[in-house]
Amino acid sequence: MTALYLGTGKLEKYLLQKLNNKVKQNEHLKVTMLIDYMRGTRIGKDGTSSLNMLKPLKLDNFNRPIRIGFYHNPDTGILKGKLSNSPLREIFGVHHMKANVFDNNVLLTGANLSEDYFTDRQDRYIVI
Repeated sequence: MTALYLGTGKLEKYLLQKLNNKVKQNEHLKVTMLIDYMRGTRIGKDGTSSLNMLKPLKLDNFNRPIRIGFYHNPDTGILKGKLSNSPLREIFGVHHMKANVFDNNVLLTGANLSEDYFTDRQDRYIVI
């Protein structure tokens, strides 16, 4: 799974809970997620971020094949990116790919992993 960010609301927590349950039921299940570093580490109004949301999934399953990565655009540099706490740091470059692979299916979408996209969007999906 890859997205700009993972939201921090009820539906996102539900998604991670279900994913965590599936990982615990199947020791061979492989999970790979790629989130944008700039957006994924932004602290929201609720005081959390995509990074905070994903940490328990990895820590609860440290001996399982779970890979969670945060892509940091090399063009942003340290001063424009990692050392800044402002959401404006995202204007220097973010990873906007949104693709999901489940078994032998690929889902390309414009939606992020967020409640707004789960409930309010009428995206057109391409299944390959």
